[in-house]
Amino acid sequence: MKKIIIIALMLILGFPGMTLAAGESVSIEYYQVTLPDYFYPSTFDNLVLDFMVLPETTDTLKDLVVKNDGSARYIYEISKLVLWEDAGMPGFQGFAVDNPVGEAEYFNGNWVFTNVNSAITSAGKRYFVSVETRKNGTAAKSFQFAIPVYNDANLNGRYDAGDEGIFLDSGLGFPMTKVTSEKGVAFKDYLMDIHAPVSVITNLKQGQVIDKNYFSILGASKDQGYSVMTVELCVDDVCHAVPENNNNYLTWQYDWTAISDGVHIVYAKATDVNQNSAESERYTVSVETTPVVVIPPVTPPTDNPPATAIDYTVGRWVKLADQKAVYFLDSSNTRHAYPTEKVWKSYWGNDFSKVTTISATEMASFELGRNVPFKEGTLMKIPSVPKVYYVYNNAVIGWVKSENAANVHFGAGWAKTVVDLPESFFTDYSTTGPDIDAQIYLDAN
Repeated sequence: MKKIIIIALMLILGFPGMTLAAGESVSIEYYQVTLPDYFYPSTFDNLVLDFMVLPETTDTLKDLVVKNDGSARYIYEISKLVLWEDAGMPGFQGFAVDNPVGEAEYFNGNWVFTNVNSAITSAGKRYFVSVETRKNGTAAKSFQFAIPVYNDANLNGRYDAGDEGIFLDSGLGFPMTKVTSEKGVAFKDYLMDIHAPVSVITNLKQGQVIDKNYFSILGASKDQGYSVMTVELCVDDVCHAVPENNNNYLTWQYDWTAISDGVHIVYAKATDVNQNSAESERYTVSVETTPVVVIPPVTPPTDNPPATAIDYTVGRWVKLADQKAVYFLDSSNTRHAYPTEKVWKSYWGNDFSKVTTISATEMASFELGRNVPFKEGTLMKIPSVPKVYYVYNNAVIGWVKSENAANVHFGAGWAKTVVDLPESFFTDYSTTGPDIDAQIYLDAN
């Protein structure tokens, strides 16, 4: 359930340093929080307020005042209040997912978030307020938080001690009616901690492709109640202990090594001192660790122009006796490295019979040029961008704009022919080639 309060503030008074347009307005969209019956000791991410600020033009949230209409008290039942920006999936996830932008100070019965400085576009931004409880408190003390009616006592468009409501950098303030939770939540103690820790993997995403046989997985864990005892990183339901650190696993790292190719399910599992345990989100990742043919040269700068016309099928192919790196020598005796084995295979498959071994002295006499690009006609992609590109001649690429276009030009099995390129080599290519849709012929270039 949600309700919308629209506030239109006319420019009647001019505040120093402000340039409000007449009729400028802001709205707040308030989401009623589905509250539990109880908040327990030493717990966090207890959501009490959920709202979106929608200014007409770009603005900044400067200050926010909230109030507990219940009986729970600072120091006794309430440890702190945290203000969050929505940063994950829509809705509140809190710890290690959403973005914390402030902690409130308690002042004369109000909780005040000052100098938040959270930028808001005209599309709006969603915010959450959560409570962290203390270890000890009085049972049945209640939590029922509200945003009081906007009150700018000295009419300066800025928060001063005693003011209430929400203050934007533009001088706009709101709400004009009180925003409050529909029910209160009682504080309830327990003889034994019954809440599991929260654990989050912070550097994986669903469907991620890992192109090496080691990967450092980063995460964060925090206990709801007391303290985390162990964190494990699990791959295909085989779990390994995450090394202990000096911050009680608030942040952690697990170095995943000797990774085998294929699809894996990865998740974290945290357990507290009372053996309460919980898992993070489970991530499906693909590992493709085909050994590369070369030791790549330094990645070209991003302002490299498109490659000059080179026929990569006519020339010499050389390597050193004690290295796997293969180079193409063009007609000017400039050497070009193959950045991955997939690039080599786009020209020659598994045939290395063209490669000859030369001395280090001779190799050093050849000036190093840019990397060899995929052969013309290759379909390629990079892990972080959901686009497939068609490779034209000399490292020029064009976006294949739709699945329909791919089916028309490359057949129903086109997806199986797409090859991955590590992102560090994407700057070898110029994206100036014609984009491809169902009506464009591939000989358009």
